[in-house]
Amino acid sequence: MIYKNTIQPTVDINSKCWQAVSIIILLLFTISQLLTNLAECSDILRSKSVYTFGQNNDKQTGRMTSSAAGYSISYNTLLDKVLSNGSLSWQIANEGLIGLDPNVSVKLKKIVKGFSAVFFLVEYSNLNTSQSLGEYIYAIGSNQNGQASMLYPPFLISEPTLIYIYTSVGKSENPFLGKTSIKQMECVYSCLILTSDGIVYRHAGENYNHYATGRWYDNTFLPLSYQDPDTMQTLNNVKYEMVAVGGGYGYETFFALTNYGHVFSFGEYTFGLRGTSSSISRDVPTLIPGLRNITFIAAGMYTDVNSYQPTAGAVTETGMLWTWGSNGFGQMGVNNATLTSSETPQQAIISNVKSIVFGFGHLLIILKDGQMYGCGDGSMSEITGIPGSTYFIPTLINVPQTPIDCSLSLRYTACIMNDGKLYTWGDSTKLAHSDSAYYLPADVPNNENTTHIQILAENAVAYTSEGHSVVWGSSNSDSLGALGDEKQVRYPTKLPTPSFTANENITVLRVVSSSTCTYLLSHPNENGLKNTLEYWGPCSNGLSFSEPNYSPYPAPSTLTDSGVVDVSYNIDFAIGLTSDGSVYGWGQSSNSNMGQPDATLTSATLLYTGDVQLICAGSSTSFILLNNGTLLGVGLNSLGELGLGHTLLVSSYTPVNTSFLSSGETIVDMKTGEKTTYILTSMGNVYGAGSNTDGYISSSGDSNFDHFVLVSSPVKIKKIFVGYYNNLMTISTSGDAYYFSGAMYKISFPSNDSYIIDLFGYSRSYYFITKRGSVYTSGTNQYYQISSQNGLDEIMITSPKLYVSRNDLDGIPYTGAAGEGRAILITRYEYTCGGINSTDENVCSSKGHCKSPDVCECFDEYSGSNCETFYCNGIAKSNTSFVCSGRGTCNAPNQCTSCQNSIGNYCEINLCYGIAQNDTMNVCSGRGQCVGFNTCQCSQGFYGNNCQFFSCFDSLSNSVLKQTSIANRFCQKINKYLK
Repeated sequence: MIYKNTIQPTVDINSKCWQAVSIIILLLFTISQLLTNLAECSDILRSKSVYTFGQNNDKQTGRMTSSAAGYSISYNTLLDKVLSNGSLSWQIANEGLIGLDPNVSVKLKKIVKGFSAVFFLVEYSNLNTSQSLGEYIYAIGSNQNGQASMLYPPFLISEPTLIYIYTSVGKSENPFLGKTSIKQMECVYSCLILTSDGIVYRHAGENYNHYATGRWYDNTFLPLSYQDPDTMQTLNNVKYEMVAVGGGYGYETFFALTNYGHVFSFGEYTFGLRGTSSSISRDVPTLIPGLRNITFIAAGMYTDVNSYQPTAGAVTETGMLWTWGSNGFGQMGVNNATLTSSETPQQAIISNVKSIVFGFGHLLIILKDGQMYGCGDGSMSEITGIPGSTYFIPTLINVPQTPIDCSLSLRYTACIMNDGKLYTWGDSTKLAHSDSAYYLPADVPNNENTTHIQILAENAVAYTSEGHSVVWGSSNSDSLGALGDEKQVRYPTKLPTPSFTANENITVLRVVSSSTCTYLLSHPNENGLKNTLEYWGPCSNGLSFSEPNYSPYPAPSTLTDSGVVDVSYNIDFAIGLTSDGSVYGWGQSSNSNMGQPDATLTSATLLYTGDVQLICAGSSTSFILLNNGTLLGVGLNSLGELGLGHTLLVSSYTPVNTSFLSSGETIVDMKTGEKTTYILTSMGNVYGAGSNTDGYISSSGDSNFDHFVLVSSPVKIKKIFVGYYNNLMTISTSGDAYYFSGAMYKISFPSNDSYIIDLFGYSRSYYFITKRGSVYTSGTNQYYQISSQNGLDEIMITSPKLYVSRNDLDGIPYTGAAGEGRAILITRYEYTCGGINSTDENVCSSKGHCKSPDVCECFDEYSGSNCETFYCNGIAKSNTSFVCSGRGTCNAPNQCTSCQNSIGNYCEINLCYGIAQNDTMNVCSGRGQCVGFNTCQCSQGFYGNNCQFFSCFDSLSNSVLKQTSIANRFCQKINKYLK
């Protein structure tokens, strides 16, 4: 290596001096590199980072999101990236594949609201030619039940995301590229899109027909011809002019206006919203009777069917308004307080109508002359801007401006007026102005004019003439509040913790997670320092020790000062073990799950003082194992999960009968699911008690077990795991992963990356870490907890997929934990065993796992510091005089090869003249025993090398005469006659 110094000397130095300086600099550089490498390689396992990912709606991953920010209005740069910057937006639309193009413009055409998702229809154009490059739809907000027109994940879209058709293998093309422009889009949970050629596309959310397809379907579900209800003539060449969607989750209704002025409806009949008889199939588009010459249609949605019921309406070309559905707040405008709902359209008491907009319980009517009227719920000033009650008759909204575009939602109203200003009125907490509930301009930054507006139940979005996006509302809701917040952490992301910040030389001993909290137990590797325990997430019911902290925070000194060495957590409570063998508990004490009265334990409470070596918290039970092998259990025992031989609640720690263990067999670990408990023993056996639903313990029916029984396994087990549900996951002593459902099923991994060192999971999401530092995942994926791929909602448990490798992280993943919709990975520095890197395929003689520096955990039947030792028939391979009977090579456990002059598993069977010694009918001519290679011991009356001769003289029995003797020659002649 030649070190080239690019800095020239400023004084006259002879070449030898300059060479010496260069060598010194090179040595300093080399020493620096060596020190860096030494930091990576250590004689202890050093943890490097904590990564979290998945669901973060309530800061479960430890990452902070915005608090409820009130309703102040502000710019939003995340939206501006796709709505205002054509070059950047075009790159985002094509996922960076084409690069920045300064000759592309972007135009926002529409903002469309769903129940708690918002859609942005944009068009890209070539600035030089003005040629359209296509229309794209972005979505933000909630995708719960598929309402953002995508398959899971994501459940919640934090940044504007393109709508594609998603399949099980990923993204396909935008379904609207190359088609005529989108004329209208209307959504609740499902959506209808109308293109300018009169074709309607439908996306069905999970609430409609109870599935979320994530796909768009064209108007084959709508008639292309139908019979005129008046003339009975067939109407052909049917095109659609307008669409509407109303209702709510599980009860959506769809409408389509034809070019002949008729309205088709299909879907649910909630409060008569269908406008037809309820005897008609909901999946059959049917003309709404009585509606003729219609030019405009609209429908309302609701938050709670018991509070706000939906209404629909249609406007004729002469300006008549027909309404139907719910009239609970007078929103039909028919001046009938006794009419609660109608499936038959009713004529509203108003004329000269141009358009209508529905809110949650109120209706805004815009006349052809620009006047506005309202009816329905006005209790929060959402009708007139003045506190009122219920308006059964359309009432004039006395404003000096003319509305251009309006949006209504839960108890407030917003309109862009002809002066370009955005006015809001209604619920004073939602108005983006602080003066009153009255009709006033919103506080748009820099007093910019507004071109687009949509308001939702808890927040709103607008777009200004200056090309800025503005938002306001609750950031804790599922729609616009997601903007800028990591409501779902899509990729593993480092989480700073106090312990790692304070000390780089640290080893994570345990990380556990469940429904809400995560606990991290670490050991500082400096002498005299005690273990640290930290927690994060929305820890409720005392799990936060009365110190709620969403980001990582140290546990109270009660535990750390006592030297906490282990922690176990499940759902509502946690228990910790200290170095003196005491057990502490905190969280929700109920059904004696900790042997305490029902209460919320907000501080670490002493549960047991004694010689405890192992703890285990279940969903409603807990166990402690004493050093003398006594197992104690307590808590709810409704399915026999305590293994006590009954199903009665146990209020204090009670000994469990462990007579099922054989002599010398001890308990080494325990795991509990919802209602099943598993025990792992020193002999690699697993025992289970409790629920046997779906074969959690045994294949012998669904009968539960109130005592521990052996879980059938073809292999010895070294590690067990069970998440919230009860399916058992195991790792065998050979590093293979299995799951149990009536029987053990081996889980497949690539042959060159199949040795599993850790596994964990929660609520049917599973994680497997290999010794090479790869993480494989399977199960459900609602929150990106097992894959960052959009639309991939599930991976079969039998076929895990690679999630991340060590190259994707800053270190080598070696352990982790999972909670509800999220997971944690812990990485470490590299170390070696026998001078070979821990992740190298040759480490530990390729027969084990480098568990910690210079500590190999060997496959079953291998041993030694480098897993170099194995045995054949109980004899070490190195004992060449005796192994394989001294006649062969022991090259694998109990596998002898190259047997010399012998056969058998251990070369133990001699050969005499090619015949095995145990072939008694043929070896030594069937007249003797093969006592060595080609050495026969003849039976009485026979002699010869192969006992092939009859004896002639007594002295010849069992012996061989000298071939040249007279007696031998004489006897051979006699044998010729004896044949």
